Parts: sequence; structure tokens; C-alpha cells
Amino acid sequence: LIDIFPRAAPIGGGTELVVRAMATVAGDAALFESRAACGSWFGEEGKGHLLASAPAELHSSFKGPRPRRLNLGHQAGPGAVRVVSPTVGSAAMCAFSIAMDGQTFAKSRLPFRFYEAPRFTALAPSCAWVSAEGGATVVI
Repeated sequence: LIDIFPRAAPIGGGTELVVRAMATVAGDAALFESRAACGSWFGEEGKGHLLASAPAELHSSFKGPRPRRLNLGHQAGPGAVRVVSPTVGSAAMCAFSIAMDGQTFAKSRLPFRFYEAPRFTALAPSCAWVSAEGGATVVI
């Protein structure tokens, strides 16, 4: 594995992730169409337990539910795999890996972060002057 984009997603799931890998020595795509393919996230930056899994599909043949957040800015290229991030219980730094047969994971793992959406608790000041230039400093 050489890349996962984006490298972070909210704990609520639904973010489209694109995974790329180097070609094999023979020049074949390392990532290919497989009904058993799955992406998995391992806790404690890859040294821990299985945190979550989600089906993976070849980018060109994705037929699953459309993710809530589409990743339109990343060029997947041939042989890229798409995974939609799962829902997890809490924020975590972890490691992502993929198994094209559903059980034999790639030797390399990529760093990944699940984060909680920010919660706004205060806004100061609560109002400001109407001005074409702006200039008010707002603290969130």
C-alpha cells in the first residue's frame, strides 16, 4: 500500500476513501476486483486489535451506497480501491490495511485517524459591526 486519501475521517463514518498500491513485480495491479476484499482499521496505530472493517471495491466498479462525503478531488487511477469509512465508537489513531481475499492483509499499513466533529461551546463576541472591511476578531 502506498496511499490512502483522505488519511482521516469523522467517527460517524460515510467518508469515501481511495486506496492505492504499487504494482506487482510482474507489473500487474496489486489491487483488483474481489467480492471478498475489505479494508480494516487496527487500533493503537496498528499494533492493537481490529477496530473496524468495511467492504472494498475496485474504484471503477463501485456499486455500493453513495457515501455522504464524496472524495472528488483525488485521482484514483487504475487499480485503486474505494472504501467507505465505517462508524467507530471514539476518536483514535490507527492503521489501515486491506485484504483482497478478506483475510490475508497487506504487509504494509497506512496511518489513519478517526476524529470527533468539533463542538462549538461559545462564540465571542456574539455580535459585531456591519462593515465592508470586517475587522472583528471572533473566538470560537
